[in-house]
Amino acid sequence: MYNLENESMSFSSSSFVDAYENFEEDVDWELRFSKLKKVCTSEVDLNEKIEYLRTSLNDSHRAIRYTAVNSLKDLDHEQVEELLIYALSDSDEWVRVRAVEGLGRISSPSVVEIFVKYLDQEENPKVKATLVKHLGSFQEDGLIPTIAFYLEDPDARVRANAVEGLGFYPSDKVLHIIKPFLEDDNARIRANVALILSKISDTKAQFTIDEMLDSKNSYQIVGAIFSLGELKDEKYLSKLFEYLNHPSSLIQRNVRDALVKYGIQIQGALLKEIRSRAGDFFTIGAVQVLGEIGDKKAIKTLVNLMESSEGEIRSFAEEAIDMICQRAENKDS
Repeated sequence: MYNLENESMSFSSSSFVDAYENFEEDVDWELRFSKLKKVCTSEVDLNEKIEYLRTSLNDSHRAIRYTAVNSLKDLDHEQVEELLIYALSDSDEWVRVRAVEGLGRISSPSVVEIFVKYLDQEENPKVKATLVKHLGSFQEDGLIPTIAFYLEDPDARVRANAVEGLGFYPSDKVLHIIKPFLEDDNARIRANVALILSKISDTKAQFTIDEMLDSKNSYQIVGAIFSLGELKDEKYLSKLFEYLNHPSSLIQRNVRDALVKYGIQIQGALLKEIRSRAGDFFTIGAVQVLGEIGDKKAIKTLVNLMESSEGEIRSFAEEAIDMICQRAENKDS
């Protein structure tokens, strides 16, 4: 098997030309993948990079096409839109999803038309859901009926993303459309509606979040936790800390993601809780959150944990310290 670690990640102009010319001759997809990754991270001329990515979009291996689309999303070049539109016809659903996400960042009337066209043709729920959500990000009033149509889609993912798409609009324009779905059977849909309504201090939405948090159903709890991560309402911190110690790894992961969204504003409370609470689940989760927040003030507590703990807690504390130090180095460089 080809060893990706054996390849240097630097790329001179001459080596780029050699790699580009031999790209299609490589039978081993891992070799092609390695060359593509080097091109994506290199400082070669942008026009040359675009041509390499264009070739990669036609590769027989999905991992190469996926990587090419992911790289195109972050490039500022006049041909990016054209290439991402081309990728919308890819046979792999995740390539199409990433192409939609890339096009969603481009403020172009032509992209809106293309999204509407592909939405009508797309059969895969994941791609359809991504299209619906990103249509909303354009915030064009004329698109509201199109997005609202997918609130009745057979797939719950599509319906939930239709709510998210409508969430980009001022509440007064979509309130009458989404409010009935506050009673939906699907946890994610209810959570998305509650999130939007909570922004206008809707008491029923707050009640829905509270009800979902106290549910015995893990997916109801996760839906509420997602909403709280978006709202960043500190009155729910004690409840989130409680769920950080939950035995369900699904709930733990979603609480960590939500707390990271709160950011630096909760670091003091989190450090205090680490020093006063017992429980491996809580400590490990809190340490991971501190690592993601990345503030130097957490290092003293993390060092103490690393020195006084064993096993996973020690390992995660060390990893969090490395993350914080690396982030500090990146800021200074």
